[in-house]
Amino acid sequence: MINAALARCKTETHQGILTVPQPLIPRIVGRQGSGLDKLRSLGISAEVEGRQGANSVIFMGTPENLEKAREMVMELARGQSNRS
Repeated sequence: MINAALARCKTETHQGILTVPQPLIPRIVGRQGSGLDKLRSLGISAEVEGRQGANSVIFMGTPENLEKAREMVMELARGQSNRS
């Protein structure tokens, strides 16, 4: 457990908080967390802050990966999500 935490410290060097309209949160989370999994596949940690009425997503990763995650969320906000 400690080794895993130390490994995350090397890749999770920055934090970003993205505030989005609350109705967008379910699209970001996805069915059974699939949207968060897709964000995590970019090499970041992603968590929705709070539970009911949440409107913030917290990202941790490298600056480059945080930017990729932000772009993915912005695509969702525009209704143009990429489905790979």
